[in-house]
Amino acid sequence: DMTLKAPTSIQLPGGLKYRPTLGARYVVAEVVRTYLDKLLLDVNALDWTIQHSNVNKRIAALRILAMSIFYTETNIVQSTQVILSALYKGLKDDNPDVRAESLVCVEILGKFLKPEHYLPFIIAQPAKEQEEQRRLIEEENTHLRDKNRSVQVTGVTSAGATTPQVVLPTLLSTAADSIKSCILLSFEYLLLGSRDRITEEEATKVVRALVHKDLLVLDASRQLLALANCIATFTKDILVHRRLVS
Repeated sequence: DMTLKAPTSIQLPGGLKYRPTLGARYVVAEVVRTYLDKLLLDVNALDWTIQHSNVNKRIAALRILAMSIFYTETNIVQSTQVILSALYKGLKDDNPDVRAESLVCVEILGKFLKPEHYLPFIIAQPAKEQEEQRRLIEEENTHLRDKNRSVQVTGVTSAGATTPQVVLPTLLSTAADSIKSCILLSFEYLLLGSRDRITEEEATKVVRALVHKDLLVLDASRQLLALANCIATFTKDILVHRRLVS
């Protein structure tokens, strides 16, 4: 189900109801690597004008990004962190259309991710859990690999290693205060994107994450409001909607 909660200022192609053909998905997956970095620069461009056009460069870039994610599907997993880093900035933009289109991108991204892929962005994980996360990502991308393309996951200890359990800082814990609320807002829409595929076990992990001590130390009202909204959305639109709770 590609129905979106995030508002958008344009009519998305076919309402995203129809999956692109295999050939179209393959072509986009092959070429997205050649333009993604430049596209993300345009998402956060200070100069938003396009010569001889009234179109906002950032909004145009966000719409292209949304369609790129839609066509690339689970192959986008390997670029999740760089994409979200750009979208966090878009979510605090003064332009409401930029904020709205950023949410669309986040929610579409959530359609192709599992909670295991994005939970580490908000709560710390020991090395053992990071190894499990690496395995899940590898399994998710196995069917997309060929001899010319492979997924590389860094910062993860090898299986069977005797490295002591080290808890690493999270993106949320190290982010500037102005970005933390955007990270939590993104998390809310990633959950919305994943809502029809979240299992009971995954839902339990999300609940534990939302009440984790890493989040409860937030001391800014905007951050606490973002966390409260995330908890409310997860409860109403996912737990109740999926009848995971009575």
